[in-house]
Amino acid sequence: MNSASKPRTGQILALLILVALLALVYSAVAQPLLSSYFGYREVIDSKRAQLQRYQKIIARGQWAGEALQRMRKQGQQRAYYLPGGTSALASAKLQEYVKRLARASHGELISTQVLSQRRSGEVPSVTLRVQMKGGLDTLLNMFYAIETGTPVVVLENVVIASHGTRRLVSNQAGRYVDELDIRFDLVGYTYGGKD
Repeated sequence: MNSASKPRTGQILALLILVALLALVYSAVAQPLLSSYFGYREVIDSKRAQLQRYQKIIARGQWAGEALQRMRKQGQQRAYYLPGGTSALASAKLQEYVKRLARASHGELISTQVLSQRRSGEVPSVTLRVQMKGGLDTLLNMFYAIETGTPVVVLENVVIASHGTRRLVSNQAGRYVDELDIRFDLVGYTYGGKD
């Protein structure tokens, strides 16, 4: 029995040494290679996703640039600027625009004052200080018309105050509305580019 168990023990010992050597080779060579492979694979996948995002951004930028060139060729960009060749003419047109909007929104225009005519940056602009009275409907209609209309103008320094006075609305019998004091600056831009 002693001689029969020795070869069996030797075989088991040889098998254990082989398993230990294979585990050592795996941990020293194969495992680092596999982990670096999976790490690089994750990096490659994230770079592919980033590349796709950048390609979409570039495509949008090219589309916007082409649309701008078409607009310039057709002269459509002028509709977004105040009409008039000079700052004084543009100021007068902006004042007419405000009067028209105040009338359309049933507001009472108190005063308009040209604050500045500047050529800062690339686009020359005109700033107009406006004071008017009206109800909440007037305010909403006026601001909506300013924000969605052309020429493009920007509201700044908006101040709205209520003095507790009410006035009778003529188009609706017996309806009173709170009167608001509405003040704001309106910035419009004049066309300074070449066709």
